[in-house]
Amino acid sequence: ILDRMDLALVNDALSQVGVEAVAYDVIFARPSRPKADERFAGSIRKLGSVYLPIGLDHTVTAGPFRWEEGRAYERFRDYLRKPIERGEARPYFAPRALMQLDAFQGAAFNSGHISAYSDPDGVYRHLIMLLRVEEAYFPTVALSMFLDHMRIPFEKIIVHWGESITIPAIKGSFLEKDVVIPIDDRGRAFIPFTAGWDEGFKKMEAHTLLKTMEDETLRGNLTDFYEGKFVLIGDISVGSSDIGHIPLESDIPLITLNASMLNGLLTRTFYHKWSFRNVVVLIWLI
Repeated sequence: ILDRMDLALVNDALSQVGVEAVAYDVIFARPSRPKADERFAGSIRKLGSVYLPIGLDHTVTAGPFRWEEGRAYERFRDYLRKPIERGEARPYFAPRALMQLDAFQGAAFNSGHISAYSDPDGVYRHLIMLLRVEEAYFPTVALSMFLDHMRIPFEKIIVHWGESITIPAIKGSFLEKDVVIPIDDRGRAFIPFTAGWDEGFKKMEAHTLLKTMEDETLRGNLTDFYEGKFVLIGDISVGSSDIGHIPLESDIPLITLNASMLNGLLTRTFYHKWSFRNVVVLIWLI
């Protein structure tokens, strides 16, 4: 029910306020009105730095990926890369995908997966950083955005299964030192949540953005709010299926997962698993 004419206006507004990059936490898998779809695709190209995600199923069993025809699948092949691997790989495999419409994916700057993984108790604590697609890998959208921002090719990252993903500070990149993300043997990282939904990252509803953009005297406020920022766009309407529990609170939009991970990458803030020795020392101190 999201009107893509309105979403095109959102993209147009963001293109005028100096955002760093925009990621949609929405998969536009079906066509709407032809004029609306054409207008939305044009606004994606105009904005330039738009990430349109792909939804991937995941399984522990290796197998072929179900390829289909179309521009979206062609671009998906281009997105797949091989990092430097160490240790015994036990990744999650992707057997099939829910793709964006061809026109939209063709207009996007880049992509990433938004596959959510909950623990057995139904709480979202982990994010699958890499999904295996046949012989290559596809990163989560937060990792994809960070690598592009820092000018780090995916092929340069080092995946030590069961220990860490290292993003190296290579020559020509914007990194001053390596970023190390602790992962388990499946490539999952603890999500570094910062705060609850109402206390976390700055938020603005789409209609507020558009209404403020219409008032020339208030546009400067939008620049202050958005300039140089990473913007994530999601559907948080009542009744949305994209709702889940996290350790901090219940029933919040799952866009928080990727926002928190991107923030962790930008601030180098991650959860590290304590060694047995550290646990013993803590108990002794208590």
